[in-house]
Parts: sequence; C-alpha cells; structure tokens
Amino acid sequence: MEKSPYEKAIIDTVKPKLGDSYFLTQLLGRLQSDLLNGAQPCGHLWGLDFQTHIATMKAIFDSLNPAPCFISRKEIQELETRLAPVYAAQQTKKESTP
Repeated sequence: MEKSPYEKAIIDTVKPKLGDSYFLTQLLGRLQSDLLNGAQPCGHLWGLDFQTHIATMKAIFDSLNPAPCFISRKEIQELETRLAPVYAAQQTKKESTP
C-alpha cells in the first residue's frame, strides 16, 4: 500500500529515532493522550493536523517490537474512524471563519 505524503513526512522525521523504542513508546503515548483527552483540532495536536497525527501513530506503532501494551493497531484505527469526522468538521469551521 502506497504511503500518503503525511506518512512519508512523518516517517522521515521519526526515522532517526527508530532505534530508540523508549522514546517512541513515550511519543506514541503522548499522541494517544492528545486524542483521548480532547486536544482541540488544528493547532494543539502534536502532528499539527489530524491526518498527520494518526499517520505518526501508525508509523510508530508499526516500528515497535514488541508492540506496546497500552494501545493496539486496531485501537488506532478505531480512534481514526471515530474522530475523523469531528476533526474534519472543526477544520471546515476554521477555514470558513474570516
């Protein structure tokens, strides 16, 4: 499957840290926390926008071995499915505000 431009950019950003599983596990926890604790769209997510944020979570999760016990790939996908409409609506609202 072809990676999106977001995924490519994030992988290039995170790649130097791929050997540091402690750092990546902490970062994945931070990314999860942003979404679970209701970080406001467009400006308060670590990934700056929702798609980049989710792509980063997926890239980090896929790079960790063993996988972290606090989140699964399926849970990341569920967060994406559940929150994408919320973040899309907020982005649309922000773009339409003068």
